Amino acid sequence: MPENVASYSMRGMNDEELVLKCFRPLLADYKEVSAANGDVSRFFRRLTSNQQALFISYSYLVHVLESAVETYWWSAYFMAQGRWESLRAKTIALGAPAFDALLSDIETELGRRGHPKSLTEIHAVQREDLDGDDALRKFFADAYERLTAVAADNLIARLAKVIRQSPDDFRMQR
Repeated sequence: MPENVASYSMRGMNDEELVLKCFRPLLADYKEVSAANGDVSRFFRRLTSNQQALFISYSYLVHVLESAVETYWWSAYFMAQGRWESLRAKTIALGAPAFDALLSDIETELGRRGHPKSLTEIHAVQREDLDGDDALRKFFADAYERLTAVAADNLIARLAKVIRQSPDDFRMQR
């Protein structure tokens, strides 16, 4: 983790730079634990609530901002992986209502279509699913547009605010 997160926020970093600066060390630790077949749940438990909010929200955002197809696939993956509830809870805690409303709509749509709720079934979800389903493609095209509109203005700014208000939360405790 950064030695002094407060100094990053005082150096005039914009919101996105600050969020990324605090996210990278979390991601590195997560990858280290995953590569060693370690207990990923233990990794999450040792994070502060604010670190959890940053990690789950930003890791989702980074993937889904690529395209409507990635919004579809990663949303289904987060649901199957069991991270969706945490993503929703942290989004609500961050006070990001537009982002949470979008997540709610995605959850409803995927639930209505019977998408997998476990990783053992995730093989049933393919990025190409949107090619053969006009309604699903339109839903995720619209969801992607909403996502890009709320991401920078809403979630990134809220994450940066949390970091600036609680810089000590962004020191990693090993």
